[in-house]
Amino acid sequence: FIYSLMSNVIKFDGEMANMLEKWYRSPDVEEQRRFIMKYADLKSGEHVLDIGSGPGLLACAVADAVGSDGLVYGIDISETMVLSSQERCKAYPWATFSVGDACELKHPTNGLFDCIISTQVYEYVSDIDKALAQAYKMLKPGGRVIILDTDFDSVVWYTTNKDRMSKM
Repeated sequence: FIYSLMSNVIKFDGEMANMLEKWYRSPDVEEQRRFIMKYADLKSGEHVLDIGSGPGLLACAVADAVGSDGLVYGIDISETMVLSSQERCKAYPWATFSVGDACELKHPTNGLFDCIISTQVYEYVSDIDKALAQAYKMLKPGGRVIILDTDFDSVVWYTTNKDRMSKM
């Protein structure tokens, strides 16, 4: 739902969707979800926009946190990911998902969301200023945005296994 550039680079269907699902269940990404949930500090009844909802793992945690008085709206550039989110979150009728793009956010109500969350999305966006302006228009006054991205060009990896590290 998210990334204009990404849609031209990576297709999130079939094998790629399966790989992404496995990655999202890794301890590192589980820790990212805990980090997002901690800093989002969601309350019952809040409305949350999940930009780049992927397979819906974070959206389910968000839906749990905001409860049935809340709202979760997830978007993803990939129809496969949207279908995965819908299936995963089917126990939460207050969580809905659509195909969408971070640079062209569409929702019937601007200024609806208490919180916007996004993980591993904005590093792929072709027009970051436009994407952030789109997110801002969706926020309620005083709302908050939590973005977690990785700059893979500057990732530092270290292990005590020097042989393995030299192969990476």
